[in-house]
Amino acid sequence: MDQAELDTLLVCNEENFQYFTGTSSTLGLHYSVTRPAVLVFLLKGDPIAVVGELFVDSFKMTRYVEQVKDYQDVVRFPYELVVDAAPQFIKLRMVKTAEEVSYMRQAVDITGRARQRMFDEIHKGMTERDVARLLRRLILEEGGDRTSFIHLISGFPAAHSQHHLDRPLVKGSLLYVDAGAYVRYHTIDYARFATLT
Repeated sequence: MDQAELDTLLVCNEENFQYFTGTSSTLGLHYSVTRPAVLVFLLKGDPIAVVGELFVDSFKMTRYVEQVKDYQDVVRFPYELVVDAAPQFIKLRMVKTAEEVSYMRQAVDITGRARQRMFDEIHKGMTERDVARLLRRLILEEGGDRTSFIHLISGFPAAHSQHHLDRPLVKGSLLYVDAGAYVRYHTIDYARFATLT
């Protein structure tokens, strides 16, 4: 930064964020701008991570960055902390064409069918990672172009993480699955719960 004459450096690319912090702190990795995570490097002073409140605990497990500022809003990033034009872009993107709505409805149908098949196919001995892989495959089989994200919660730690664990599912526990299929460049956010029997 000193050589490039930079006073402040914003890291907002998901891969670069992971490289410097050792983890992810976004819901949809680089496929979504919802609840973005930003790493702020200062020429003088320690780096600061700005992450969604849901991800603070799993983020702090890394210990690479000590200063963490969190926020709760889904559609508004705390741009007071960094310079950002997200409010203008979000306002524009909230208006959808009929074609965009059609793709999003298809994404809802695909995600619903794939997730129900996933619930039907879960069996004893599967891990969280196995479930995530299964759902990705089923989304493709049901007609999705790709998966936007898969967010599983079956226990702590790492409940709010895109990096699924090789932890076996436990009978009787509640499994939260939040996921979305892409149809062309459009996706949705569609969550459901199930009890593992």
